[in-house]
Amino acid sequence: MNWKNTLVLQGASANYVPKRRKSSEKCGSKEIENGRPEVVLLGLALPRELLTELLKQIQEHMDDAKLIVLVSTDAERALLDSIEAGAAGCIPEEASLDELRTAIEMVSLGKQYCSPRIAGTMFTQLSDLARASRWNERIESSNLTSREIEVLRLIAEEKLSNKQIAHKLTLSLYTVKNHVHNILEKLPVQDRFAAAEYAHQQRWF
Repeated sequence: MNWKNTLVLQGASANYVPKRRKSSEKCGSKEIENGRPEVVLLGLALPRELLTELLKQIQEHMDDAKLIVLVSTDAERALLDSIEAGAAGCIPEEASLDELRTAIEMVSLGKQYCSPRIAGTMFTQLSDLARASRWNERIESSNLTSREIEVLRLIAEEKLSNKQIAHKLTLSLYTVKNHVHNILEKLPVQDRFAAAEYAHQQRWF
C-alpha cells in the first residue's frame, strides 16, 4: 500500500508523509494549513478544545482530504463531532494494520469505511440523539419552563415533597408551590400524582 501523502494526527504531534518524501516529518496545525494530504488519520484521544481546533483546521484547509478517525474507548463521545466534520472512515485505535489499510484504500476511492465495533457505538449515539430530540419536541409542546420541568422531574422520578424540593433546589416553599401550581395549570391533570403519572406516560423522564 502506498502511504505517501498521508497525514497522521495523534496526540500532540503529527506525522506527515508528503508526496515524493521518504521520511516522516513532525508537524502541527501550521502544517495543516500548508500540506495537501489525500488522507488524514486523526486520533480522537485528544483534549476536546484541541480536537475541535484540528477538525476546524482540516475543514478549512483540507476540504479535499479524506478523514479517517481512530477511536479510543475514552473518545467515543467525539465520534459524532468528527462525522459532522466530514469523516469518511472510523476505526478503533487498536485496529489491525490490515483494517487500517482497508480503510485508507476505501476512503481514497471515495467510499466510506466504518469498523463494526464503531458502527455499534455510532448507532447508540444516534439513538440517544433521536430520543433527546423527541423528548425536546414533546416537552416543549407542554409550555413548561425549565424550572417547572426540573420540579416535575423531582416529583415524578424522586417522588419528593414540596418541602424536599425546596431544600434540594434552594428555593422557598412558596416558590415551589407556585411552580407546582403552574405545572397543574399547564398539564391536563388535577394533582401532583397525576402530573407524575402523565410525565411517565409521555416518556419525559
